[in-house]
Amino acid sequence: MKKYLSLFLILSICLHSCQEKQDPASRYFKDKKVLILGNSITQAGHYVDYLSYILKKNYPEIETDIISIGLSSETLSCLTEPDHPFPRPCLKERLNRALSEVKPDVVFACYGMNDGIYHPQAEDRMLAFQSGINEMRNKVAALGAELVLISPPPFDQLPIRSRVVDKDAPEFGYKTPFEDYDQVLGEYANWLNSLEGEKLHVIDLHAEMNEAIVKKREKNSIFTYAQDGIHPNREGHLLMAQIISKALGLQTAKTDSVDEHAISSDKAFANISRNRDFWSSSWRNYIGYVRGDTVKSPSPRPLMVLMGGQSNMVGQGIPQAEESYPLYLSYFNYGQNGKGEIITDKFGPERSLKDELMSYKPVRHRQVFLLKYAIGGSSLLDWTPEYSKEKAKITGNERFGNMFETFFQYIDTIRKEYDPEIKALLWMQGERDARIPEAGKDYYVNFKKFIEEFRKRLGDENLPIIFARVNPPIERYPALEIVNEAQKRIANEMDAVYMIETEGLAKYKDEVHYNSEGQIELGKRFAVELLKHLE
Repeated sequence: MKKYLSLFLILSICLHSCQEKQDPASRYFKDKKVLILGNSITQAGHYVDYLSYILKKNYPEIETDIISIGLSSETLSCLTEPDHPFPRPCLKERLNRALSEVKPDVVFACYGMNDGIYHPQAEDRMLAFQSGINEMRNKVAALGAELVLISPPPFDQLPIRSRVVDKDAPEFGYKTPFEDYDQVLGEYANWLNSLEGEKLHVIDLHAEMNEAIVKKREKNSIFTYAQDGIHPNREGHLLMAQIISKALGLQTAKTDSVDEHAISSDKAFANISRNRDFWSSSWRNYIGYVRGDTVKSPSPRPLMVLMGGQSNMVGQGIPQAEESYPLYLSYFNYGQNGKGEIITDKFGPERSLKDELMSYKPVRHRQVFLLKYAIGGSSLLDWTPEYSKEKAKITGNERFGNMFETFFQYIDTIRKEYDPEIKALLWMQGERDARIPEAGKDYYVNFKKFIEEFRKRLGDENLPIIFARVNPPIERYPALEIVNEAQKRIANEMDAVYMIETEGLAKYKDEVHYNSEGQIELGKRFAVELLKHLE
């Protein structure tokens, strides 16, 4: 009986071992939360994108949550060369927060390039690197998570021969690196390869990339993956992802013959890269770090500000130069003219609103979305949640369709992908209703119903609604007084509804549409009230 029991145990162990080898995707990725740590090479993120692409193409059924928060200049050794412009960030400063907030099942870490601070090898620097690795190992092990250690990619002196220095040089650093610094990285890699552990996997990226470089130089003597000697190019990042995938035992047959150019032209890859870049930035800032300055955002979720209305929200401002948006601000523009054409060559209040948002310290390091949907000439009859095509004919806008539902299609698409924290609705609308008395007479009822249903749909009965008073010329807008009175009542009677004044805003000769100066001032006035609700 004992003999059969022992045999059963041996078979069970072998079966378990074989399953792990046969199903590495499940071990490392399926339904896992994966945290990827590293320096600027990881912050660039391209190898993470390629790795995600390989997974998607070869394992389309697998769902995984990859959070990559590489940080430029970072080390595990906590060392900094004398000529570095600021103390290099050290993983120790943020590791506890990262593990606590992300709660990963698997941690990937790729360090070493900066850890020797581009000096010749020395015992104290080697010990500092080893200490950093061991501290990370212990903390990851305490979580019960898998740890995948990736040795650094090679340092390539060939393209930067004019900058490298020999071992007798008076100074070393990233500006003047030791000429044989790759040997130092090789020693780091050899030590990493000597490590063992139940939930530890070491991938010798350094050796395999060096082998690839040797083969490439058989045909091209000046070939390099890193023009600056340090940071791999796209081809290098793809090789990194391929080495990592194969070292883990992943199936890669569907992507083995595809180069980086073909992958980059795939829309699926573009989506992967965009989402990784977004969430990397969001989580990196949420975890926080010190890199010269201290960066810390209150949440990885983006803030979202909604913008709706008609032509003065679409905007008639004429840009003097190509409009650009800061790194942490994304602008989704669905502002249209009456023909349904999205307007991209003019600006509305978002022009100055974005500047006010990005200079506001509480949200400076947080991702912010501006989502605008507006159509020139639309009335509340087009926006009502109880939309009727027959009623829309009163203002001649039945071609616009149900704008309430269309707006929520845009909103829900972003909510599904990014789970933003919606902070407010900015509203600039009412001129069309003021022009047509049959529409204007019910403005109070229609606006109140719109606000109530809008909040209900978002599940936030206290969502701030910030709207601007309309002020077209009364002689051409016979229901203006009715609309203005309705706007005042709404602001006075409903909680968390705020009206901003538009008196004095510069207009074009039509006396209806705000010109560039007027739109810039309108955005600033919206911002004054909005910023009160972002703390």
